[in-house]
Amino acid sequence: MAWPGRGDGRRVLAAARPIRLFPTLPGGLVVAVVALVAGAQASRAATLGAAIALLLVVGGALRHAAIGPPGRDPGDGWRAAVRRATRQPVAMAALAVGAGGGLALSLEGGPALVLMALAVLALGTWHGLGAGPSRLSWLPAALGAPLLPAFGWYGAAGALPADLLLLLPGVALGGAALALASAAADLEADAAAGVVSVAVQLGPARTGAVVLLVQVLEGVWAVGSVAGLGASGPWLALAALAALVPIGGAGAGLLLAHRGPSGREIALEVQAVGLALLAAAWVNAVSAAAASASG
Repeated sequence: MAWPGRGDGRRVLAAARPIRLFPTLPGGLVVAVVALVAGAQASRAATLGAAIALLLVVGGALRHAAIGPPGRDPGDGWRAAVRRATRQPVAMAALAVGAGGGLALSLEGGPALVLMALAVLALGTWHGLGAGPSRLSWLPAALGAPLLPAFGWYGAAGALPADLLLLLPGVALGGAALALASAAADLEADAAAGVVSVAVQLGPARTGAVVLLVQVLEGVWAVGSVAGLGASGPWLALAALAALVPIGGAGAGLLLAHRGPSGREIALEVQAVGLALLAAAWVNAVSAAAASASG
């Protein structure tokens, strides 16, 4: 397909690349559900979920501000990205509210939870100002996604169970898939602005194929680990059904690859919600298996 011209892209860039609530809201939901399963009261679980949701806003807002519109500062690299972001009041407000609110809500969990929150914030900032408009846009998400269930469980129980470690590789795959799907949704806007993201480099179809492959691997890992930890019957079936949601979203993204960004945006949202459902199903299935074994 023919990409828009650079000048045209600069005029429409801000409208074409929104500050997404996906995966911010599903990320907060995952943390809240994990916290509830770990024994937290509803108010505590909501606080933990809100903390992560606020922290996740930062990366999206900075990416939106750092890439465009370039205006009078069309330079490349993270220094130019920082300059563009700091000149936009909305981005700075999102940074202040998201970072300040997320860290403040994490204080009750002690130093370890604050360190996790700082790691989420640092990875989000890296995505927004450094890796986001590049071929490495998937890496901060892959590294940061496992922090979400760990944050929820530790914030509720003050410790991390060994079983939870089996979830983390699958969550990392899911985070990478979401980052790639987000780059696919932004493909036209990035190309118009001269940003060489991984999706611009691969093209919509190949990016969609990679996303689908990663989601399949993530689903296989999640269901296999649930079965290996002793879950069976309804819980195993629930995990398998939940795994089909992000896979289906990735499949839709591949089918809609050449039909414009709106279809890929919907596919991204389906995958974000699906991964939140899968994480919740995984944690509940493993907890039920552990309770059954101990009983």
